[in-house]
Amino acid sequence: MADKQSSEKTAVPKTGATNAAVVNPSKKRKGGPGRPKGSQNKLTMQVKECILQAFHELGGVDYLVEVGRSEPRAFLILLGKILPTEVIGDLNTTGIINVVTGIEHAPNEAPEASEGEVE
Repeated sequence: MADKQSSEKTAVPKTGATNAAVVNPSKKRKGGPGRPKGSQNKLTMQVKECILQAFHELGGVDYLVEVGRSEPRAFLILLGKILPTEVIGDLNTTGIINVVTGIEHAPNEAPEASEGEVE
């Protein structure tokens, strides 16, 4: 019975690695300070560099203009990814808000008239 009591007194709850320093102060966590806050990991930087290199090889801005004309939905998705997600302004001012509900076609790319419409 004495053995049972002594083992109960020395039992340490198993709650994670942080208890190692409590049980044995000489076992502190080792390691560096880690990556600075806000910095990207190497893989993310390498992927972005590859994408930018491909963008420049495809024609840069001229390529984006071509994609915008041939695939407007894909272009608008890309545009939506880079636009700010938060609008900051003064709510006490008055002004005009323009809501874009569609894309206007250039005169040489006018869509065909639907049934029942007269041109």
